[in-house]
Amino acid sequence: DGSVVFWFAPNWASTSDTNDFGTGPGVWSRLLEIGTYTSDASFGWWSLFMDDVGNNIYFSAQDASGGEADYLSAPVTFTSNAWHLIALTWSSTNTALFVDGTCLTNGPGLSVLPGPDILAGGFAIGSDAATGTMQMHGAMNNLTSYNYALDAGTINGAFVMNEIFYLPYTANIQ
Repeated sequence: DGSVVFWFAPNWASTSDTNDFGTGPGVWSRLLEIGTYTSDASFGWWSLFMDDVGNNIYFSAQDASGGEADYLSAPVTFTSNAWHLIALTWSSTNTALFVDGTCLTNGPGLSVLPGPDILAGGFAIGSDAATGTMQMHGAMNNLTSYNYALDAGTINGAFVMNEIFYLPYTANIQ
């Protein structure tokens, strides 16, 4: 079981943001990643990532034996330089994704994970671990991990208590 919570401000807007004429990050960007994605799931991988146009966020994993799982995906609309609280929780029975204190979607429990050798290799923040080219193109702040799944009330409370420090300000990312 576990959770990760962080504030994210992209230096791009989602293409679904019609007020900002967004382009998205331009690549399938990684927010958090362990291991490396392979088309045949032969290495081991765990990632929270976004599509190239910034309209969807995903959580997927692979083991090194050909097993893979796409646990959840949800549409998002991000505005350039605006902060958002992102929270991902997981357990053996459920996964859930929250943005700005609201649960966007949930999915099945974790059943596929990278092996201990991949987990021991550390993780990447804001880009892929293998090449560094799948960058999130933005800023991340206050990344916190937990060894238990946070409940919806705790995540919403974190947003409500901290939004006054983030929402009035733009990130001014170049």
